[in-house]
Amino acid sequence: MQIIKHNNISIKSQLESGRSVLALLSFDGEKCIVGESDDLLACADINGIDIKKCYRIVFNIDCADWAFSCPPDYKDIPQEQSRKLRYYKDGLNVIGDFLSQIGLFIGIQVNETKDDV
Repeated sequence: MQIIKHNNISIKSQLESGRSVLALLSFDGEKCIVGESDDLLACADINGIDIKKCYRIVFNIDCADWAFSCPPDYKDIPQEQSRKLRYYKDGLNVIGDFLSQIGLFIGIQVNETKDDV
C-alpha cells in the first residue's frame, strides 16, 4: 500500500501528541492518504484517489473509527445485505493492513451512517 502523507504529516508525532489522524484508503488497498484535517479530502483527488471509492477512518493510539457507508454500487452487488457484508469484510482487511503497516495494532470501531453514499 502506498501511503501518501498530506503536508508531510508525521503519523508518529501526531499520535504521540494525542491528536487523531484522518485516513482515506482506496477500496483496492493500493493507496492511502493521511492527514490531520478535512482539507485532506480535496488533496485526495490531486493524488489520484477517488474519495467516493475509499474507506474513511479517524484513528489515534487507542482506536480507529470507521465511518461505515457502503456505496449502493459497491462491486456491483445488487442485494443490499450481501453488498454490505462484502464491503464490511473488504474494509476490515484493507484497514487492518494499513494499521499494521504503520505499526498500530488497535481495535476498529465501526460507525454505520444512516444513508449510503
